[in-house]
Amino acid sequence: MVILKFDCYDNLKTWLESDVRREWIERLQPLIEKPEALQTLIIRS
Repeated sequence: MVILKFDCYDNLKTWLESDVRREWIERLQPLIEKPEALQTLIIRS
């Protein structure tokens, strides 16, 4: 499990669509046991 925190939704969206993220997922593929499951929680103060 990995938990990431972003300061705004736009930055989260940018990360999710980034080449860097895709590259890390490819590198880590041999260690991944289950398909990706994303959950987004937006907290407004």
